[in-house]
Amino acid sequence: MDYLTFNKLSDKGKCFHIKNNGTYLATRKESGCWINLYSINHFFAEVWFQLVDNKIVFVNTLEASSAMDKYLEKIDISDLIDA
Repeated sequence: MDYLTFNKLSDKGKCFHIKNNGTYLATRKESGCWINLYSINHFFAEVWFQLVDNKIVFVNTLEASSAMDKYLEKIDISDLIDA
């Protein structure tokens, strides 16, 4: 499935597709939500899970690699550099 077709799905449909075809990459926290990042084919999707209500509130798709900066800054590669 490509980016445009994925975006036409409902949030429920997007979550189903992510569960069956996505690869989990990372998690970050923002605005009271845990945001899980997944890779799907040639794009990325974020699933926003609101902690207070214990539910998914938003599915966001990302194409640009610059959107990955929020996740890349959390990766610690110091062990690789020191080796």
